[in-house]
Amino acid sequence: MAISATATATATKSKTTAKTASINVRVTKEVKAQAEELFASFGITLSDAINMFLHKSLMVEGLPFDLKQPKYNKETIAAFKEANDILSGKIPAKRYDSVSEMMDDIFKED
Repeated sequence: MAISATATATATKSKTTAKTASINVRVTKEVKAQAEELFASFGITLSDAINMFLHKSLMVEGLPFDLKQPKYNKETIAAFKEANDILSGKIPAKRYDSVSEMMDDIFKED
């Protein structure tokens, strides 16, 4: 994503000068279209949403949301991989004849 900014002055009908700045942001066409559709559902434009983001950032003196990587332990990552392998057919799903058989398998000591 590339961002550039330029300052411009815009004259209004009352002959006063309002100082504004333009910000150019490069995003994929799909992201832009999805964002415009989302914000239109709130009755605002993409420009309005970006202005709101910038103002909120100034209010909280940072990003207005937490920015962090999801952290999973090795056991959880292994469970995700196993689930994906089952869904993709790489390994067969286990089948049980009863709930108690399943519970015994789940809680057995390895």
